[in-house]
Amino acid sequence: MVALTRRRFCAGSALAGASLAVAGCDPAGPRPRTMETYAALVGTPFAVRQPDGTTRALRLTDLRVHPSPFRTGARRGEAFTLVFEAAEPMALAQATYAVSHAELGDFPLFIVPRGRQGAASLPTYAATYCRL
Repeated sequence: MVALTRRRFCAGSALAGASLAVAGCDPAGPRPRTMETYAALVGTPFAVRQPDGTTRALRLTDLRVHPSPFRTGARRGEAFTLVFEAAEPMALAQATYAVSHAELGDFPLFIVPRGRQGAASLPTYAATYCRL
């Protein structure tokens, strides 16, 4: 039996386009959403569309690297957390939002309130990636 890998899933699944946008390997996307890509975007704005259609701005303020996950006894993949600060006082609930960035295009992102204020006393949010 052939093992199902992310590469095979991306290449062979008719449904891959919709589900892989979340996984960060959408072949039609403008740039891959990897730790390296996000590191270059620290300080840039992201537009977050709320369920009511309004758009809010978040600025990527930090990228925190975590030890990579274990897979078959060895460290593989990447794990990191994106930290965002709101551009204005607001409250976003923990949820998956439609996010847009000039270099990354449109994609869904699961955002979690951090419960802390940023340097400008504005709310902060986080999104964590863990890839094998």
